[in-house]
Amino acid sequence: MSNLWDLSRIQPQHEVVMAGDTIPAMFWNAVRARGPNIWMRQKDFGIWRSWTWNRTGEAVREIGNGLLALGFGARETASILSNTTVEWVLCDLAVLSAGGVANGIYPTDAPEQVQYLCADSGTTVLFVEDDEQLDKALEVRHELPLLKK
Repeated sequence: MSNLWDLSRIQPQHEVVMAGDTIPAMFWNAVRARGPNIWMRQKDFGIWRSWTWNRTGEAVREIGNGLLALGFGARETASILSNTTVEWVLCDLAVLSAGGVANGIYPTDAPEQVQYLCADSGTTVLFVEDDEQLDKALEVRHELPLLKK
């Protein structure tokens, strides 16, 4: 009889996969260590697109620098109103790298839910996926005094 709770057969070979005390630290350590290697592949209009760790790091750095240029500070919240896409992950990593808090919002949420989630989390920056999500945000913008961009 097998023991379902015997985890020895599925434990990783190494104690630490990537060093780092935080998710951003682990990400940036991976960028340095794995640079030109493929991080992920994404289908874009039927064509597979590869993202290397270096390219991903550049994109996260650009978004993070944009946040800092907007005055985004440590412990501020940025919400991401989007489906789960590579861009969602890039924004999430940029927010975390800037010392902020990332808050995901489902793109199926109604404008009232978007307003509540942004207000409740203290969102100062809101990333939107497309015009449909932007319309929701604009509809409730007047009820979000903390929102900068």
